[in-house]
Parts: sequence; C-alpha cells; structure tokens
Amino acid sequence: MSLIMRYQADGRTDVSALADEIVAVDGCAQQTPASRWREKGEPDPHGTRYDCERAKTAGGHLTDDEVANAVYLDPSIANTTIAKDRIRWLSRKLAEALAEQATDSRLRQWREAILSKCRASDGFDRLPWPGDKSGWGFVHYFIGHLETRALEAEAELARLRSLATNDGAQS
Repeated sequence: MSLIMRYQADGRTDVSALADEIVAVDGCAQQTPASRWREKGEPDPHGTRYDCERAKTAGGHLTDDEVANAVYLDPSIANTTIAKDRIRWLSRKLAEALAEQATDSRLRQWREAILSKCRASDGFDRLPWPGDKSGWGFVHYFIGHLETRALEAEAELARLRSLATNDGAQS
C-alpha cells in the first residue's frame, strides 16, 4: 500500500504532514530554488527574453490548464517548448511578485515605526500635514519636508563652494 493510500485509509487530512512524510520517505530536498542563477545573484541567462506579456511567449494564447493538457496528451517538442516557456515566465513573475510583496511589507513596517515614534512625541496632533492622520498623509508630508530640506542644503553647499572658489581666486 502506498504512503498516500495509507494516509487516506487512516482518515488523515493534513496535507502538509503528508508532504513532510513523502519528503522523509523519498529523501527529497524540502525546498529547491526557483532558479540557481538567481540564488547565486547571477544575471538571468535568458536576458530579458521573459520580461514580456505572457502572450509574447511560446503558446502565450493558451491558458495554463491548456498547456498542461497539451503536454499530457501530446508531449511533442512543440508542446514541451510551450510548457518550458510558461514555467520560465511564471517563475520570473512569481519572483517579481514576491519582491514587491517584501517591499510593501518593509514600507508598512517603516510607516508604523515612524508613526509610533511620532505619536509618542509631544505635539504630534498639531503638525501641519495634509490628509488624514492615519499615517500615510504624515509620511508623505515628512518625506516631502526632508526632500525640501535636502534641496535647501544642496543649494547652501553650492553657495558655500562658490564663495570658497571665489575667495581662492581673489587671493
């Protein structure tokens, strides 16, 4: 009796536990990289070939289910090429989505850290920023304020350099 059949016969339903048992029995690695080149920090060996809409890949007009069925029913070189292209395209889109999700998460953490420090300080409610006080308006105001200060500092630095250069030229 196979592991899956024993699992079902025991009336168990925890799929993650079944996966762990299968990995333990088969001796498979529990996690493999989506792409070894990405894990090593190397450039994409296919360049920008897969930085496109799905429709521009081989068989891009087919749904994922249609690609799977085509390969199952006819594992010809044409269908396996379509599947290869789809897997490569999907893996890059997944990596992009995960990177975007991580960035969004870091931004939320950063926003909450700023807000908690500001709320703890006196005068938070008296700050003149546009928008609501839930935080995003404040963060945008704060960033804009910092950008303005940075531009002012750069202008002052340029003025001081100009003075220093002119003083050196006059000496």
